[in-house]
Amino acid sequence: TTPVAPPDLPAFRTVIVESGQKTLKDIADIHLDNANRWVEIQALNPGLGELRPGQKVKIPTHADLFDRLTR
Repeated sequence: TTPVAPPDLPAFRTVIVESGQKTLKDIADIHLDNANRWVEIQALNPGLGELRPGQKVKIPTHADLFDRLTR
């Protein structure tokens, strides 16, 4: 079997912004246990503006993108 190259972006899941979550750092801290991983959320959500309760935001399911963005 021929190996398959990984996709350009890691797999993600969608979360709903809740009241009190105002920044991507808040989302990263709550869902990824690392506020510094906000850059991954930004990369998965180009053009994302101000966060609003009820808004859908993509977050990564693993740290591959973080590793690439912080090199």
